Amino acid sequence: MRVLPALATLASLLLPTALAFQVEGVLVPSASLPDPLTIGPATRVLVDGGRQSTWLRQDGRFEIFVPVGTWLMEIESKDYIFPKYQIQVSADAEGRESVTTMTLVPGQQWDSTNAKIVKHPLEISPLVKMDFFTPRESFNILSMFASPYMLMMGVTVLMMFVMPKLQAGLDPEGKQELEAETSKMHKQMNSLQTPDFAASLANWMSPAPANPPKSQASSKRK
Repeated sequence: MRVLPALATLASLLLPTALAFQVEGVLVPSASLPDPLTIGPATRVLVDGGRQSTWLRQDGRFEIFVPVGTWLMEIESKDYIFPKYQIQVSADAEGRESVTTMTLVPGQQWDSTNAKIVKHPLEISPLVKMDFFTPRESFNILSMFASPYMLMMGVTVLMMFVMPKLQAGLDPEGKQELEAETSKMHKQMNSLQTPDFAASLANWMSPAPANPPKSQASSKRK
């Protein structure tokens, strides 16, 4: 009685192999992967999102059994992006399987008529290598002086040395007008530190309103 369950288990293991086609492939050198042997062992071949899967061998080859039907095959790698493949396995009246393999470029529809048929066994190469490292920006002294805070500091230091010399050659009325303009400039520069930078800059660059014309006398002396 115990023989029947064992035979049923063995049949369930052998049945997918009997009704499947062995798809083979190998990594080939490319610009993004000159030496396929350096890709590392953590690379898998997935069919139908993982329904069937196998690991890439050290020599860059793989074999995977794909059942009759149309399936999507992907190469899962942490360092490279590979093209996807459409695998079509069919069987004739005598039970002999055949396979048709096509490449699917990123963004291409599953049923696209522009899919390119490739030969079997597959010769696979990655599309691009993923780079997660962002190089650190080098020091640039020009960018430091282009900072708004450095510009405000430079204007302040310049005013400290220039203002006394300007005031020395002015009359009292000119000094009063210059002090008013300086006070206005300081207020505008302090407002640059607020979030409304654009409005403050526009107010600073806008010309001062002209003085209103004096009204003429409505009557002349006789």
